[in-house]
Amino acid sequence: MTEVRASGVAIDLRPGWEADIRSSQTAGFGQDGEESPTIMHVANFQLPADRGDYGGVLLTHMGPIDVFISLIDFGLLTEDQQLFSSEGIPLPLTADDFDPNTITRAIPNRSAAQLFFQAEGRGFSLYIVVGSHRDRVDMIPAINEALSSIRFERISGHT
Repeated sequence: MTEVRASGVAIDLRPGWEADIRSSQTAGFGQDGEESPTIMHVANFQLPADRGDYGGVLLTHMGPIDVFISLIDFGLLTEDQQLFSSEGIPLPLTADDFDPNTITRAIPNRSAAQLFFQAEGRGFSLYIVVGSHRDRVDMIPAINEALSSIRFERISGHT
């Protein structure tokens, strides 16, 4: 397995998977001295350099057995952020967690799951897209394996 690690998140990749960790490219983030969220993209296909935080146009090019994962670190939590109340990635995922209406753009046959949780005092959004809603059951074991290999580390200077 290959480890990819940066900005307080790490993943062990199985063969055939790729990961990239970077700052958000979305307009509006990182303004007024605010840090841009860290984003980890994971896929079982080659990740193009040009992609949005939640996949963007790459979602239209996914094949039926492709999986795309976007993990966005929204930073330190405050007491009133109930959206991130779950501790850690809520595993295991099942086929029932995926819905064609969850995907950020209407793409035939695609399905997505979106979950929110906290780890190491930071709030995270986890967005997963599968290339075929009908065949999502076949992809669940690989998705759960990938997600279970993600680790969170306390970032120096954050409490």
